[in-house]
Amino acid sequence: YLWEKWNASSAYDGEVGMSGGNKYLKIERKANVSTQNQSDVLLNIGERGYNERIKVNFKMYIYGGKTAHFNIQKYIASEWGGQVYFLGNGQGQVKLSNRTLNFSYIQNAWTNVELDINLRNNQTTLLINGVVKARWTARESSKTLNGSMRFEAINFYPYTNTSQFFIDDVC
Repeated sequence: YLWEKWNASSAYDGEVGMSGGNKYLKIERKANVSTQNQSDVLLNIGERGYNERIKVNFKMYIYGGKTAHFNIQKYIASEWGGQVYFLGNGQGQVKLSNRTLNFSYIQNAWTNVELDINLRNNQTTLLINGVVKARWTARESSKTLNGSMRFEAINFYPYTNTSQFFIDDVC
């Protein structure tokens, strides 16, 4: 019930697959399909505000040479709290209003991703396999240093022609 399409009329949704009895979500860029019809999926946690601390964990599997992306939605479709890119070469970036934070990740393996969004202390932390990879103020967004102190969703989107990734064990 927390999952929804970014665009309800989109031709494609994330695909649910099965492996060893476990379900996973596959996000993949479709060839010759418009941007608004891609499998753009929201994990809609619901509005969280000023004094809250939100921890979101999930596993991602990204093959070597494939890319992945998610962003933090402060307000769905109007304010992004940071864009997280996995570049397909074991390197990643968090893009914010005035800077880019670089990190590394392991390809061809399930990777534990954790976001610790502490609105009480104005801090967001990205951990990969339990290691802090990036930290920024929770108020900062993709367009301004002084954004909203809130959180609503995570958006998983196939941003390039090489985007293909899997999501599992969301908590």
